[in-house]
Amino acid sequence: MAKNLEEVVEQLKGAVVAHGKQAKTIEKHIKEMNRADAPAMKLGRNKKSCKVAWKEWEKPYLNKPNGKEEAAREKREFYCDNGEIKLRPSNDADVPLTDKQIKKQNG
Repeated sequence: MAKNLEEVVEQLKGAVVAHGKQAKTIEKHIKEMNRADAPAMKLGRNKKSCKVAWKEWEKPYLNKPNGKEEAAREKREFYCDNGEIKLRPSNDADVPLTDKQIKKQNG
């Protein structure tokens, strides 16, 4: 019986080392995923990311007189794509495309 317990102790010691290494690997991965410029973060951006991006886009306008109104007028010319503000493409008549048209165009 004592021999069995000694084997169990050795197995448990080995498991602690293995799980410790796994925990470090996962921790490293979590830190990588939380980086703003991580590829997975760019793919996983959502409406909340767009909300933050719009606030950043609007900041320079807020320093000007009537800047908020100017930003509201110009905002129609831009759209948010996975947390990144981009200039809307336009058609030959220089009319900005809608979100639906952009999605259809990008496939």
